[in-house]
Amino acid sequence: MLLWSALLVVLLAIAFSIVAVNLGLKPLKHVQNHLKTVNPNNLDVVIPTDNLPDELRDLVTIQNDMLRKLNLGFSRLSEFSSDIAHELKTPLSNINTQTQVTLGVEEYQDVLQSNLEEIERITKTIDDILYIAKAKNALLIRTNTKFAVETEIDRIADYFSILGEEKGIDIITRGHASLSVDKNMLERAVTNLLTNALRHADHASNITIEVLNLPDEVCILVENQGDTIPKASLPYLFDRFYRVDKSRKHESSVGSGLGLAITQSIMEAYDGSVSVESKHRRTVFTLTFPK
Repeated sequence: MLLWSALLVVLLAIAFSIVAVNLGLKPLKHVQNHLKTVNPNNLDVVIPTDNLPDELRDLVTIQNDMLRKLNLGFSRLSEFSSDIAHELKTPLSNINTQTQVTLGVEEYQDVLQSNLEEIERITKTIDDILYIAKAKNALLIRTNTKFAVETEIDRIADYFSILGEEKGIDIITRGHASLSVDKNMLERAVTNLLTNALRHADHASNITIEVLNLPDEVCILVENQGDTIPKASLPYLFDRFYRVDKSRKHESSVGSGLGLAITQSIMEAYDGSVSVESKHRRTVFTLTFPK
């Protein structure tokens, strides 16, 4: 009798253990079933956390956040591929068409000049992409020297003031500070912002470049008056090839859409940042260099 009782207790213990393990693993199987649905075409999977134990809830929350970031990354990569295909396809199509036309006419110079401009556009796009890639991988050669920032800003502003005369735009500079960075990289970052400001500024308006000498950092602000950038577009302005005007038909869409991405890469190379604020027809880009 005692033997049978002991055997019954063992069997009950085994059965209870199996049930307990299955119940304990049920949340993990729930998570596993959701993760099985994840693939490159389905990254927007969200695993419900309502019925999960506390031990798993934080882990699944992190997992959901990772999937969200992956989905956003894949979406941007898809848009990037589409944009770069467009940027390279358009000038190549123009060259192809113009070359075919050249075969049937006697005047070649204008067509060849146009082809040269398209080839230069492709070359610049490729150079810009390589520049960003080098900056992202810390491969840029930097010759850091200490200099007065306002001196470089004034020199850049003098050059762009000639371009601004066509639209009646005055470029105003103020402030002073010193930095130890590569002059060419600083010039390229500021030039990209100033080019963007000129492109979108109202006729007969002012563009202001202000240098702020703060205790721990130096800021360079480029401000222009013009159309307000939609709030939904602000987080994507520094993405490669991103344009607010998706149709690419607006006059302000001239360019490859890499200038702001290059500026961001330069700032990241110096552990700095670039930000933008746009409201009430006033847009301000800010470069922040740590001292």
